[in-house]
Amino acid sequence: YDAIEKALHYDCEYTTQKNFKTTAKTTLWMKEAPPVLFFHLNKTQYDKSTNQYIKLRTVLEFDKEIYLDRYFEENK
Repeated sequence: YDAIEKALHYDCEYTTQKNFKTTAKTTLWMKEAPPVLFFHLNKTQYDKSTNQYIKLRTVLEFDKEIYLDRYFEENK
């Protein structure tokens, strides 16, 4: 659920018209669950010492069921 939280609740830094730098908190809410939920997994990391990307061999496990109701607009 941590990855979903990061995707739906994040800080956005911007500069106002009066040239002030500020941070806005952005929250996205779902109206309904998507028919298919895709996960994009970046399993590479840049290694500065070799100037190459390396493949991460971390095992990722997912629950059999993922409950999205906490992210629905009606449950704000």
